[in-house]
Amino acid sequence: MHVRPATIRSMHRFIVVILAAYCMGFPSAEALSGGTVQDLGPAKDAIEDLSSEDVRDEALASFDASDELFPAQQVGSDSALEQQRDSRVAEFLTIRVGVKRVTLRDVPLKEWFAPYIRAIAELGLVSGYRDASGMPTGAFGPADSVTLEQVAKVIVLASGVDATSCPLPSRNVSASGSWSASYVSCAERGEWAVFADPSTDVRRPATREEVVMTVLQAFHREFDVDTASLAFSDVEKTSAYAPAIARAAADGVVSGYTDAEGNLTGTFGPTNHVTRAEFSKIVTIALQLYSR
Repeated sequence: MHVRPATIRSMHRFIVVILAAYCMGFPSAEALSGGTVQDLGPAKDAIEDLSSEDVRDEALASFDASDELFPAQQVGSDSALEQQRDSRVAEFLTIRVGVKRVTLRDVPLKEWFAPYIRAIAELGLVSGYRDASGMPTGAFGPADSVTLEQVAKVIVLASGVDATSCPLPSRNVSASGSWSASYVSCAERGEWAVFADPSTDVRRPATREEVVMTVLQAFHREFDVDTASLAFSDVEKTSAYAPAIARAAADGVVSGYTDAEGNLTGTFGPTNHVTRAEFSKIVTIALQLYSR
């Protein structure tokens, strides 16, 4: 599989900068554009417009077009209303999508997932939903599920694989003729277990165990570990995914669910659908740990 080590190393440096800066007050997108983002070189061009296929349904498009949150009125720049609007915008994550700054109105800066979404968005790996014309809607959908084909695309790009080098057509029936065909083909060529069966519907939601397995295989992380000490009570130790989950937990990529007080529950939810927020965290941490 054709992997670009320099690209992966650049991604790792960038992830470290993003997470560290988030804790101290994140620099502007303009400041970033003159620094680490440009270090990605060819990789940034390859991942500049990841989510053109991420088109939400008409309800979200209508939500974006509405002025319910930010009333459209002709007011002066120093008006109380505009100041209130600016204050509201400042409470949410703003990312750069191409040359446009987009405020994700469902990603409050105070939420645990905000720094992870920011990190991979600045790498161009995610950009949030778009409407039918391809314009960003300002929605990310942190609680929405991620499909297998979306998993393939993000992880192919994050791991530095050149998607144009993967043979077409893909063996996968559901990916045939789809935008995701080249990414699924890369997953097949890399012998990523989740994509081995050509009858797998890559349009279905991915599970947490499938994402963990795919991430570790993409970054060539060995996981032939003893599962006897696996801490998650809901992961069968004989499961094909158990070694990958055990390795990911030991490496700090995943830690399982927590209760309302933030205490670990000892459960992982292996067959639960992975959310976009969870996926962002897993990919961010994997880049930080494995792309060296």
